Amino acid sequence: MTDIIKYATTRLPGRRPTKEASAQRDELMEKYYLAGLEVEGTVALGGRIMDRLVDLNEHRLEHADATGDHNLGLMLMEIQANTVRQAKKIQNGVGE
Repeated sequence: MTDIIKYATTRLPGRRPTKEASAQRDELMEKYYLAGLEVEGTVALGGRIMDRLVDLNEHRLEHADATGDHNLGLMLMEIQANTVRQAKKIQNGVGE
C-alpha cells in the first residue's frame, strides 16, 4: 500500500470526513493512480525501445560484418539512426 493511499484511508479519531472531503480524497487518489499508470507505461515503453534498438544494432552488425561491404554498413547505420529518431519522436509524443 502506498503512503498516499494509507494516509487517505486513515480516519482521524473522533472525526468523520465530510462528503466534500471524501470526494476530494477520491479525486486526489484517482489523480495519483493515473499518474502512476503513466509512469509505468513510460518505463515500459522506454525499456521496449531500448531492447529493440539493441536487437537492431546486433542485426546491423551481423550484416555489415558478414559482407564486409563498407557502403552497406553505412546504409544500415543510416537506417538505424532514422529508427532511433523515429522511436524518440514516438516516445516524446506519448503522454503529452
